[in-house]
Amino acid sequence: MCPPSAVPEPAPTAPANDESLPPVEVACQWSLYPLGIEDHMDVIYRVIGHTKEAGVFTRGQHFVSRLDGELGAVLGAIRRSFEDATAHAGHVVAHVTLSANSPSRKHGS
Repeated sequence: MCPPSAVPEPAPTAPANDESLPPVEVACQWSLYPLGIEDHMDVIYRVIGHTKEAGVFTRGQHFVSRLDGELGAVLGAIRRSFEDATAHAGHVVAHVTLSANSPSRKHGS
């Protein structure tokens, strides 16, 4: 586990919506892996809860969650989740694939 001094300070929070920019709807597949701790599943379930609270969680699959919504909301939920996980695990791996203008959302996926 990394010493606490190796964990960076959280960056300042950007405004949730810059009204001068048009909203960008995205589809996202997101995975998070807290490493080196015994209660890793507790951390994973808690951070999935953050995406549900943010209203961007669509569904879960084996080792991945589907997130849909406005880009700022999706990235904000991912950031909050990552910060929560790093507070409990010295090493955290995350994988995010974003797609803008995905036609699959229009077809009910």
